[in-house]
Amino acid sequence: MDNIAGQEFNPDDLVASRFTPVLGEDYWVYHEILGLDEQPVHIYCWRPTEERPLWTLVTSGMSWHKMEMPQGRQDFDRIELIMTLPGDWPLDEVTSSANEGREGISWPLDLLKMTARLPRSTNSWLSYGSSSQWGESLEETYPGSDFSGFVLGGAVSLDTEFDLLKTQFGGVTVHFLGLFPLYAQEIEAYLAGVKVLDLLYEAGFAEGAHPGRPPVV
Repeated sequence: MDNIAGQEFNPDDLVASRFTPVLGEDYWVYHEILGLDEQPVHIYCWRPTEERPLWTLVTSGMSWHKMEMPQGRQDFDRIELIMTLPGDWPLDEVTSSANEGREGISWPLDLLKMTARLPRSTNSWLSYGSSSQWGESLEETYPGSDFSGFVLGGAVSLDTEFDLLKTQFGGVTVHFLGLFPLYAQEIEAYLAGVKVLDLLYEAGFAEGAHPGRPPVV
């Protein structure tokens, strides 16, 4: 567990302080512009490096909202989300409105923002093992992708202490969970009780989008 003392709670400061020492200074922020009385969800995007040839995306703003958790999960009432993308993902092009293939590039960002807003907008909660699907039918996929839903697990590409990156900052405890996009058959199996997260871990897949990966069920 990291304890970053001496600062008031702010998700942007939390994310930068927690991950810059690990991922470096080469990142940009996908900002969300909302009204002054609203709490935006930004996404910090660390570029690939030779040592870590992956994009690393971390939400900043989900943890403004303290979720009402069930008994036994109260310690997880504030979370942020992490995804990785292949190093050749053209993420820098996402801000180009002229890019006709924007959905195929931006859907992980859109998924992170949508998921981060979910507890606040639906008065619900998310934690390790929470899952969701995009549409009413499992055949519906996130626009621009082959994935139909997601499950939250450990951010295994970063979580070397296996504590869900528990961090104390400004008097608040925040965990960082990995978001794993799932194919339709994987969601169906997960809802039927198959330990899909364990299968993803065993197959060596980190949190995030890995287009073309074989299904684990």
